Amino acid sequence: MSHREGNSREELIRLNLEAQLSRANPVRLIDTYVDSLDLEELGFSHVVQGGGPG
Repeated sequence: MSHREGNSREELIRLNLEAQLSRANPVRLIDTYVDSLDLEELGFSHVVQGGGPG
């Protein structure tokens, strides 16, 4: 069976969440709170500055 080549899934689904979330959406509060945490101090070992997978 051969390997299928093409675009990665990340390239196919590029959404601008800022444009899709209203200013009053509670997820903005959660995002701000999580950004304020020191994730390395909390035991996370693969911390990427700026968020997102990495």
